[in-house]
Amino acid sequence: MPVRDNHAPGPRPPATRAPELASSFLTARVSAFQHSVWLL
Repeated sequence: MPVRDNHAPGPRPPATRAPELASSFLTARVSAFQHSVWLL
């Protein structure tokens, strides 16, 4: 798996997968933050 090659053709380019990963990560962070606030 070449990491530096951004021009490699594929069904899942990193440019299109990044927003999904970022949104899921932010959702997990926000949910964890709200959960910690409710525990306080």
